Amino acid sequence: MATVLFQQTSLIQSLVEQLWNSKPHHYANTTFNSESGASLSNLPIELIELIIAHVDTETLFKLCRVNQLLRALAQPRLINHAQQITMRLWIHQHPLVSNKPLDFTFSSCGDNNRMLFEPSRDAPTSLTLQAALPPPQIDGCTILIKVHNTRRIYSISYKDCLVPVPLEQNITGYKSSENVDVDGAYGCGWNFSYTIRDDDRTSAIKYLYPKSFSCDTDLLDPQVLISSSSEKVEQQQQPKEEEKVESHDEKKKMMMMQDNEDVNSSSWVTKIVNDTMTSFYRWLSA
Repeated sequence: MATVLFQQTSLIQSLVEQLWNSKPHHYANTTFNSESGASLSNLPIELIELIIAHVDTETLFKLCRVNQLLRALAQPRLINHAQQITMRLWIHQHPLVSNKPLDFTFSSCGDNNRMLFEPSRDAPTSLTLQAALPPPQIDGCTILIKVHNTRRIYSISYKDCLVPVPLEQNITGYKSSENVDVDGAYGCGWNFSYTIRDDDRTSAIKYLYPKSFSCDTDLLDPQVLISSSSEKVEQQQQPKEEEKVESHDEKKKMMMMQDNEDVNSSSWVTKIVNDTMTSFYRWLSA
């Protein structure tokens, strides 16, 4: 059984590498053959699921690009990765409303190779807009991925293709089909749905309430993001156990020194009071 599993794993890896080194074909129904001539259709689904359960995140993204079958099997296993991601849209309304962040956290896997996000609980519930000004626009997207003690930040700029947010509608988005020759993160589309409400006191003010964010699965792939966005890595330092013990001992020593200083200070004050009272009684006796 172990030998068969190893052979089938090698076959899957060969198929993935063959596709990865060629031009990706999204939603392709083509069967890719390995050097041995075996086809993907000869593999039992149960065995494919067993193999997929032991591959890393990078391989899962590659499998999603092979065909519809592997995408259907691999995409749900990206949930753990997606749960560590915060999607942040940057929206502004020139000239009064500067760039404001709209944060979203993972919700569920959708149909047609889409990932669904909902507004973050820590994010503001609404954004104040001016009805008389031009509609707001989205000029950037930031993807924040937490990996253990590291947070990777990928920034995508849409300043050359601003995404309008019409106040008379409730959905907008970036469509990759409008940019035929664009690859990487700029080839990944996304949608942003929202609700616009009027102010009860004046018609000059409107409020935007974010509802959901959905995007192509590829937009969560670090390999895709690296090729077309700026990357920043933040390392969260955690003190070692020895450092914690040393820090605790130092703190204890400081407290003891402080106590000694307080005692010395108290003794010094007492001495001054006693000397003052003695001098006072001597003065009365004279």
